[in-house]
Amino acid sequence: MDKIMQGEMDRLGVEREFRRRHGRITFDCFELKSSGKGRVYCSKGRLLGRAKDGSMDELSILRGITSGACKDCPDYND
Repeated sequence: MDKIMQGEMDRLGVEREFRRRHGRITFDCFELKSSGKGRVYCSKGRLLGRAKDGSMDELSILRGITSGACKDCPDYND
């Protein structure tokens, strides 16, 4: 991995840790699945974002952004 990519991954990790201190983050849930096309979705069918298919952008998840659906989800699995 080159230094630029490593720096970006480190920055994303710092952002996730900051948000994790404030509560649940979507990144930590084992129900999160990747579409393989830069989008992620909930395997339990919760709507994560405003996209028609209920998915969220993968980069947002890596940054530690949390979907409103995850905050009080009874199926949140970490």
